Amino acid sequence: MFDNELKAFYDNRELVSIHSDTSDYGSFAVGYIVGYNEEHYILALISPYGRYDGFVVRERKSIVSVEHGGKYENKIKRLAAYYKTKHEELDLSEDNLYLSMLNFANERNYIVAIELNDGGYQDCIGYVKSVETESDDKSCTISLIDEYGENDGEAVLLIDDITELSVNTEDEIRLKILHES
Repeated sequence: MFDNELKAFYDNRELVSIHSDTSDYGSFAVGYIVGYNEEHYILALISPYGRYDGFVVRERKSIVSVEHGGKYENKIKRLAAYYKTKHEELDLSEDNLYLSMLNFANERNYIVAIELNDGGYQDCIGYVKSVETESDDKSCTISLIDEYGENDGEAVLLIDDITELSVNTEDEIRLKILHES
């Protein structure tokens, strides 16, 4: 689904709005497709104000529609140009995009927010402590952070259970500031 479109948006570096909530069409994410495979895609997010908003990895099957070239996308593109919004380059050497982004977050000490099993909300938020890829059950350990930026234990998750992964978005940046202050 959306094979040709994702490839074109990626190749042309075209700003897109991706809708993935069938119950709330007004909810969508805006950014650039910076990676994709048969199962997932990575969107370099741009906020409604044209600012850097981290990355999100989602399942391709979650895409309801993709908009591009409209007034909203053009507005965001103009604001992003004004602010000179840039995202880091990603090393997507792993076949599994979740693994690539967990390693990316771990290397940069970024906070992640993880949804498990299509739960509809963020089950784990925190720093990536480790990523285990040696066994058949690939896993990661997250040092959990609560809404006040305080340590809240650890969680061990199976990578295959992740259905959405946000990395260094405005929400995670806010928690990092609270955690470090």
